[in-house]
Amino acid sequence: MKASDLCLDCGLCCNGVLHPGLVIDKSKMHLFKSQKTTASFGVFIKQPCEHLDDCNLCKIYNVRPDTCQEYKCRVLKKVEKNEMTFDDAKTLINNLKKNPNDKSLKKKF
Repeated sequence: MKASDLCLDCGLCCNGVLHPGLVIDKSKMHLFKSQKTTASFGVFIKQPCEHLDDCNLCKIYNVRPDTCQEYKCRVLKKVEKNEMTFDDAKTLINNLKKNPNDKSLKKKF
């Protein structure tokens, strides 16, 4: 398993659990129909993302904004650096999914 495989089972960065929203470049605003606020620096998109499907997969993965392509949570970074096992990361993800308001768990992401 690759560390990036964690993202396919997680979706916490897109469903609103970890972040209330994200800022994307104005050139990608056409991808979003709802919940957007335009500012001089870009477009703020409220979470949950309208492009996240029921299986935590991105429906616009191939054309997703740079912000999405470049984002890595702390858990993913730790797995990539072998500071956390894949299984421990999965357990942490599942625990936060069960308890999305647990601030001590959120701090680990």
